[in-house]
Amino acid sequence: MNVTLVQATPNPIETIAKIASICYDSDPKYPMTLVKHLYKGGHHSVFEHFYVTMYLENIPKLFAMLLNNEKVYTTSEKSARYTKMVLAEDEQKLYDKWCAIYSDLIRNKYQEKCPGFFTEGKIKKLAQENARYLISVFTPTSMAY
Repeated sequence: MNVTLVQATPNPIETIAKIASICYDSDPKYPMTLVKHLYKGGHHSVFEHFYVTMYLENIPKLFAMLLNNEKVYTTSEKSARYTKMVLAEDEQKLYDKWCAIYSDLIRNKYQEKCPGFFTEGKIKKLAQENARYLISVFTPTSMAY
């Protein structure tokens, strides 16, 4: 796993103090003192205005699923729907097998009825979308969080 900082709120102490000044209709003369006071006093909502974005590479899919389930987040995960997954050899064979099965099923069921919509590219993406549910939760993925 590799973690890279993408961006963070510049001047977080000043930002948090400025947000708190909205709550208290005041001008924060000593931002660090105010931030410590807020933390000790349990006024934690103002800390939610501070953001950090990290790029998490080569993490287990399960970890991404847990992060995607958190309350406050913005996440962008490598899409198993729109990109072909690269897996361990034995799992890759199963994934490719299911992609082929789903491609055939979708092509046979829908392409003749709607040939303009169910192009080969669309069929491939729909097959990948369905096959992704059959890969391990330990499959490596990447995401911004």
